[in-house]
Amino acid sequence: MDKQTIKEKIINHETKANGFDHLCGVGVRVKNLRVTKTKAIADIILITDAEAGNTERYNQCEYPLDKLL
Repeated sequence: MDKQTIKEKIINHETKANGFDHLCGVGVRVKNLRVTKTKAIADIILITDAEAGNTERYNQCEYPLDKLL
């Protein structure tokens, strides 16, 4: 898997896990993606209100590669 595919899978996972798939004006960004043999490590930015600019940042979140498939 290449980095772009892993990034899309992480975005899809975080969107569903946070219930953002049912809301407008919210989103997920993946920054500083690093891929090892067994896991992906990334900084996640949750955009909770695009108009007001409210975001939450979670650094160094780990995702096992076998779970992203």
